Amino acid sequence: MVRVASFLAHFWWLCILVLVAVATTTTTYIRTPRGRWRWDHLKLRLPLVGDLLRKASILRFAQTLGTLLRGGVPILVSLKLVQEHAENSVLAGELAQVYSAVDQGNRLEVPLRQCKVFPPTAVDVIAVGEEAGQLDTVLFKLAQMYKEEVDHSISVFSSILEPLLLFVMGLFVALIVWAVYLPYFKLPGLL
Repeated sequence: MVRVASFLAHFWWLCILVLVAVATTTTTYIRTPRGRWRWDHLKLRLPLVGDLLRKASILRFAQTLGTLLRGGVPILVSLKLVQEHAENSVLAGELAQVYSAVDQGNRLEVPLRQCKVFPPTAVDVIAVGEEAGQLDTVLFKLAQMYKEEVDHSISVFSSILEPLLLFVMGLFVALIVWAVYLPYFKLPGLL
């Protein structure tokens, strides 16, 4: 601890320089199309957070597409708008493939089944709505279902995060206490 404190006291400027360089490089890379895709792909694979982001993406997709369809916007235009306004580039890429398949005459269900972001249950619900000619109504029901799941996932995530943060803070305090009192325990052996 003393060595770390001494290093930080003498080379604080180097630590700040390294942090700024890493942050700048990472930000610049994430702004490129490939970097953004990798970052979004990584976010979807994170435990707990990835599932929450996936559900939130499906929720936004269902709400936006349902609203556009209910407003009388054609399906191809609606899909293009949803794709252009998708926050996640992985989802936007998959929606581009969905748009191409629907443009070629396929039903919406067929390309959605090939997407990795959409779970089979969501695609089944969309397929039923498409078959019945009530796609906008079914999309709103799907959005409501995923809104409840997102709310539940957020409550679970926050209930897990609180004890985890307390545990990490406890370890940090224990490390400081250990570093302060360790020399006192070694003192009798030196005399």
